[in-house]
Amino acid sequence: MIQDRLRNAAQSLAHAGNYEAASGKEEREIDALRQELREAQEVLAAIRSGAADALVVIRDDKEMIYTLENADKPFRIFLEEMQEGAVTVDQKGLVVYANRRFADLVGVPLESVMGSSFPDLVCTADQAPVRGFLRNDSGHGKKN
Repeated sequence: MIQDRLRNAAQSLAHAGNYEAASGKEEREIDALRQELREAQEVLAAIRSGAADALVVIRDDKEMIYTLENADKPFRIFLEEMQEGAVTVDQKGLVVYANRRFADLVGVPLESVMGSSFPDLVCTADQAPVRGFLRNDSGHGKKN
C-alpha cells in the first residue's frame, strides 16, 4: 500500500513534467512515504528473522500485545501459569518480561511492570545491591 502511494506520487510528477514542484509538498510526502516503507520493511524483516516475538497494537488508546506463535509457546505458558514470580531484565535494568505472579508480588499492575525500572520494584533496602548486580559489580560473569 505504501509502495503504491509512493509509485503514484512519482508517476504523477513524471506525467506532469513539473519536477521543480516536487521540491514542495510532493517531495515531503514522498520522503514521508519512503520512511514509512523503510519502517514497515524493518518490522517485516524482524518478524521473518525471529528477532520479534510479539507485536504491540494500539486500539482505543490501549496497548494490546500479540505474541507470535513459535516453539517457545509451552515454555511461555509454563512461565505465565506458575506460582513463582518471574522477570527478565535488560542490561539497563528495565523489565522486558514479567509474569502476573511477579506483578502480584511487587503489588503493581502487570501493564505497569513492563518497561519499568527493576530496582524501583524492590524494597528500598535491596535497591543498592540490585543496582550493583545489574552493573555486574558482583565479580561474577563478564563485565560489559
